Amino acid sequence: MAEKEEYEKHRLRALQAKKILDTLPEKIFDDITKIAAAICDTPVALISFVDEDRQWFKSRYGLSLLETPRDDSFCAHAIKDPFEIMEVPDTTRDQRFRDNPLVLDEPRMRFYAGAPLVDGEGYPLGTVCVIDQKPKTLSYDQKSALRALSRVTMHILENRLNKED
Repeated sequence: MAEKEEYEKHRLRALQAKKILDTLPEKIFDDITKIAAAICDTPVALISFVDEDRQWFKSRYGLSLLETPRDDSFCAHAIKDPFEIMEVPDTTRDQRFRDNPLVLDEPRMRFYAGAPLVDGEGYPLGTVCVIDQKPKTLSYDQKSALRALSRVTMHILENRLNKED
């Protein structure tokens, strides 16, 4: 258990070092979510970061929420395996999520897929994710594109930090 807590402490430190939380919207990130929604044929796409208590959205396409509690966050589950896309074809059939307020109430999520945003040290900081109000699955090409968009997002963040140093 202590090892898990230590890992999370390092992950949160890595997230804070990116200086991205609570920043203003930016067109480059909004373009990424727009592309993700188009490629995956979903009405919602997000760039989210998971801190201690919440999931905060740097960019959101098709959703008005600015953040959600971490306990309700699908992305908090997705970052548990930084090397895999987490796909939930039908949230109402998944024990982890069927009682989730985001499934039961607005936005009535039925589908979720998230590609972890992994920094250079291997810490998953959040996701590029897509959401739909109807069950579905992504094709291999859609998953591959979502993974590519997560790498592009991290590349932008890390290049920005390198320029500041």
